[in-house]
Amino acid sequence: MSRTRSTPRLGSEEVQVLRHVLSGYPVRLAVVFGSEVRGDAHSTSDIDLAVEFEASLEDSNTDARLDLIADVASTLGRNAVDIADLGTMRPVVGESALEEGLVLVGSAERAERYREAFERLSEAPDRTRGERFDAVLDRTADLV
Repeated sequence: MSRTRSTPRLGSEEVQVLRHVLSGYPVRLAVVFGSEVRGDAHSTSDIDLAVEFEASLEDSNTDARLDLIADVASTLGRNAVDIADLGTMRPVVGESALEEGLVLVGSAERAERYREAFERLSEAPDRTRGERFDAVLDRTADLV
């Protein structure tokens, strides 16, 4: 069973707007997390999204991420939007995001698989940057 929360602190209207914006992008999984979901956001808080783009976007992932940031910011009238790629997030951050977050696109099961993978990586002993990168690639391949 997924630990990902199902009730956000964001307004339901904003959640629907986020889902609508994300529907225009090749996204497999998108989770909103952070202060907006916890309910402790303030006027300068950003909107945090963890996103898995479709595999076809590997080469243009940066462009898609920047376009998505601009689209979310302009649609919601916010300047502060942070989009984190689930394939490259630090395990401790990814695990936390998927524990507290709200799934906007994709299945709760896919989010839970990511959370479990992040949990395993968080518990692993310290590794070199290259080893962590290889683990991310392996994790991504397992999800596809």
